[in-house]
Parts: sequence; structure tokens; C-alpha cells
Amino acid sequence: MRRFKIEVDGKVYDVKVKEMADDATVDRGMVEAPRADAQKEAAPRAKAEGGGIVAPMMGTIIDVLVRPGDEVEEGKVVAKLEAMKMEMNVVSDLKGTVKEVYVKKGENVQSGDPIISFE
Repeated sequence: MRRFKIEVDGKVYDVKVKEMADDATVDRGMVEAPRADAQKEAAPRAKAEGGGIVAPMMGTIIDVLVRPGDEVEEGKVVAKLEAMKMEMNVVSDLKGTVKEVYVKKGENVQSGDPIISFE
């Protein structure tokens, strides 16, 4: 085994790598297949301080599903975000009336950027 330190987005990981012969085959049985409900569980849920929703990660807004005046229930999808070529639903952890929408389709956001606020 060889050890390496790898930095990804400013975070350092200590990784062990096993060397293999050039003609070695990889045992694919060790790879765990994603569960069918994994995308549903992984839906980003982010709460803004002061009553709003923020971007849970950086990406591109591909759809905004609410407008000012809309009633939002807890668990409702308020926007769709594309990050790392994956489409994710941004789900509200709050209930209320949308006061303002801060993003529009095609806009890039950073983690923590406000998406909507509530009255």
C-alpha cells in the first residue's frame, strides 16, 4: 500500500492505494450499486437564517418553481439545481408565503446564496 495526501476543494484527504500488477483484474463485486431511492434521499435541503432558502451547494439554477406570493409547504421543491452534471431538487424545510425570489434560470450560485425568502 502507498499513502497519498490529496486536496479537493481545499480539503485534504489521506488516501491509501494498493498497487496492482498491470495484468490484474478488478473485482467489480466490491462496488456497491446505488439504491433506487438514493436521489430522493439526497435532495438538498437548506434553510436560510431569518426565514428563507439558500443554495445547498454551488451550481446552476435550471428551474425556479415558485414566485412571490406562492404558498410553500415543508418538503416542497422550490428550485432545481445542476451541480457536477447532476440535477437536484432544492427542497424547502420551511412553510410560508414566498416574499422574494433571488435567482433566475441559468444563474450560477454558490453554497449559501439566497434562493427565496418568506414573509
